[in-house]
Amino acid sequence: VEVFVNGEWGTVCDDDFGESEARVICRELGFPDYDSYYYSAYYGQGSGDIWLDDLQCSGFEKSIRECRHAGWGTNNCAHSEDVGVRCQVASGDVIDCDFEKDLCGYYNYNWTRNRGSTPSSSTGPNGDHTTGAGYYMYTEASDSNSGDVAFMLSPSVDVFPPSCLNFAYHMFGDDMGQLMVYALNGTDGWYLLWSRVGNQGNSWHTATIDVNTPIEQVIFISIHGTSFTGDMAIDDIEHFWRPCYPEGVSTTDYPQLETTPPPNIISTFSDFYVRLANGGYNYGRVEVFVNGEWGTVCDNDFGAPEARVVCRELGFPDYVSYGGYYGSGPGKIWLDNLQCSGFEKSVQLCRHAGWGVNNCDHSQDVGVMCQVVYGGVADCDFEQGVCGYYNHNFLRGSSPTTSNSTIPNGDYTTGSGYYVYTEASETLPGDVAFLLSPNVNVSAPSCLHFAYHMYGAVQGQLHVYVENGTGWYLPWNLQGSQGNYWRTANIDLDTYVSQVMIISIRGDGDTGHTAIDDIQQFWGPCNVQGLKNADVQTAKREALHDPEMEKDGMTAENDDKETGNA
Repeated sequence: VEVFVNGEWGTVCDDDFGESEARVICRELGFPDYDSYYYSAYYGQGSGDIWLDDLQCSGFEKSIRECRHAGWGTNNCAHSEDVGVRCQVASGDVIDCDFEKDLCGYYNYNWTRNRGSTPSSSTGPNGDHTTGAGYYMYTEASDSNSGDVAFMLSPSVDVFPPSCLNFAYHMFGDDMGQLMVYALNGTDGWYLLWSRVGNQGNSWHTATIDVNTPIEQVIFISIHGTSFTGDMAIDDIEHFWRPCYPEGVSTTDYPQLETTPPPNIISTFSDFYVRLANGGYNYGRVEVFVNGEWGTVCDNDFGAPEARVVCRELGFPDYVSYGGYYGSGPGKIWLDNLQCSGFEKSVQLCRHAGWGVNNCDHSQDVGVMCQVVYGGVADCDFEQGVCGYYNHNFLRGSSPTTSNSTIPNGDYTTGSGYYVYTEASETLPGDVAFLLSPNVNVSAPSCLHFAYHMYGAVQGQLHVYVENGTGWYLPWNLQGSQGNYWRTANIDLDTYVSQVMIISIRGDGDTGHTAIDDIQQFWGPCNVQGLKNADVQTAKREALHDPEMEKDGMTAENDDKETGNA
């Protein structure tokens, strides 16, 4: 892993490096997640500066710049400790299918899921491709007329080139028709990736196709031959985010890249919508619009990840609850056995039994309640001002003053933006500075999140008060030097919130500045937002061994007091 800082590439030390840090790096590079990480210069020793040491991420940051670390270029490492990662490249989970459990979210028209032999003699496979005893998909030629079409349309995906589409096919019979694979790339429309015509022998073959355009959907189309000996089968569809051949995949079949429109059989899927019915603005029965028709979602296997994807697709930050509370819907039950990771942009990208395939009735229609964030006006990163906060004795800045070195070198957000701070050299011991938020209207539970910097031998106190409609109370406070680092506080608030006030009390000397940045309030517990309540305690333990404090003869061990749920 190398990072480019101040015009120079450098490496990352493996101290404290783990899965959260690997995840952030891989996602910043455009991969879905990490696969593994390696210590001790597994990929060789780098050159130049070691830019990062003691990197600490939550796993939810968009960039490693947002993670805590010892400071740019500050390390106690050698290049023998350069860290490396391996990122996941199989981003096509929603296209992958071995048909063992279901159709993996494919929309199916006239294909049949089967195990063992097909009913007709002298055509079709005797078993699946995977093990010989599992399931596959096939078209039954004896039930169709010459030229009839069957198709399987994949869920929507978002895969950038290069990628590799790999699948098994079986085309055996004297009257075999044609098998075609088309891809939708969003810019040029549908184009033909691959095709085969006629009898290919009584064995499974593998098609391996390098795809050099973005892919949004894939469709497998079978056109029947002239008689009953034309059963066609497909199995083990896989889509990898990488070229096919460098990994040693067989090159038996190469794509035929003619730009040809597919049969006009899927145009009705260009529109997909989600809505909440029989409820209110942020709650109701989940309904989806597919193939020109509204239908419901069955509650089988429906849980937190599925509710989260539904709510986020509708524009809400997250879900509050889910269940069958909003009555039975009309029409089709479009989705059953919905399985999401929680990170999909749409329920279209989640696995399910197949559009319209279910073993449910409308008494099992699922509903959700989504979060509504009324408290957005409490949020502030101080880049454009103080966001409506009433400010007493906090200053807004982007770099240390000349009077003291205990102010942070940069803001928490990017290292080059703005934050607010107290100037200890211009006040007296016990003097107060405070930030009072605008009026907000946030119901319980909610999460207050902010970054703070408390560094100096005579650091004072930092308090957070909340007005809950009946009075002010103290959910969090901290005192003493926390080291020359930005920390984060994540406070679960179990009461209604109308205002928030952050108060700084000056210590006994002028080396005790306090800085605040990136105030955010979420509707829901902190752990739902991916924020760890252990952040502050972890910061406290690290402060005990802050080399800057030890160098200056300061300690955090005696003055480190903390109360509250943070």
